[in-house]
Amino acid sequence: MLLKKVFITMTFLLLVIALSSQQLTIEVCEFKTSHLIFPDRIIYADLGDDERGLFDFSESMLKIKGDSTMRQTNLTVITENQDYYSFQVQYRKYPKLNYFIEKTNNTPAINH
Repeated sequence: MLLKKVFITMTFLLLVIALSSQQLTIEVCEFKTSHLIFPDRIIYADLGDDERGLFDFSESMLKIKGDSTMRQTNLTVITENQDYYSFQVQYRKYPKLNYFIEKTNNTPAINH
């Protein structure tokens, strides 16, 4: 009985960890600009594949594009209050263009 409780508890904890560590995916293309709007001013941003992707930021908005040869890569953003955001970035022919980023329970969330 005790072994069963331990197994159930461990399974639940692993599921919570897996769900909380999932990164959000940002879609980009070469003909339109995707925008990420953060709750605070951006002080740092880095795109993993900067040869096939292009980004710029001002205040709390980041603009990003990518071309069709872009492999999935990552985007890291740090805001003025030291919140750390990490995203997957991938090419889509018809991407979602606006992402309103919120901070919930120390995990970034996109407000649709």
